[in-house]
Amino acid sequence: MAYELDDGPKSYHVDLETLDTVSEDVTRYQGIEHIFLIVEDDLENLDNRTNAVQRHLGNQVTICSCPNTAVAQEELAKYQRASPDARLDSLLDFNMIQSEESKKSTEGLYFDSNFQHYLNNGGVVIFNTGYPSQVRQSMDIMDTQDKYENVLLLIAEKAKVDVDRICKMYKLATPNKIPRLREISKNFDHDLSKIYQALDQKRR
Repeated sequence: MAYELDDGPKSYHVDLETLDTVSEDVTRYQGIEHIFLIVEDDLENLDNRTNAVQRHLGNQVTICSCPNTAVAQEELAKYQRASPDARLDSLLDFNMIQSEESKKSTEGLYFDSNFQHYLNNGGVVIFNTGYPSQVRQSMDIMDTQDKYENVLLLIAEKAKVDVDRICKMYKLATPNKIPRLREISKNFDHDLSKIYQALDQKRR
């Protein structure tokens, strides 16, 4: 069990069992305008997605790469205290099965007050999964666009949409384009592969 104290630019985490105190510089969480959250429990995939976001979005975002939902919640709490007005884009692996720490589904983020806070700010949430039907079984996820008027929800099936095309959608989804993209997403049942198929056919 730990207790946390804030002291200006430093946060102190006190382990109540050992009474050890570890200070952490939290200035890196301050003044952030655009957070890009990646949650993926396969570390190789996490690295690949992080590199892809860096290639496509570069200095436009602050990347927060997390190997499980628990770490993501801890990081979001720190960002929310230091940069509450930031936009949050999220790329979430739905099926977390690699370890005991990662078995908590990313659906759990929808019950996290800090994630909810950032959804109210607007942004893009993409679930990257091999089993899109499982994502659609969650009403908390599928109701995202109804609950949060400035959020775009998409589901990207791993076998049909590669990470580069996923990143291109984040680039496309600027705040002024999100309202129209929300309409398109709803018309295609939030299926990113179907949206790209329609766009590709239109270009021919």
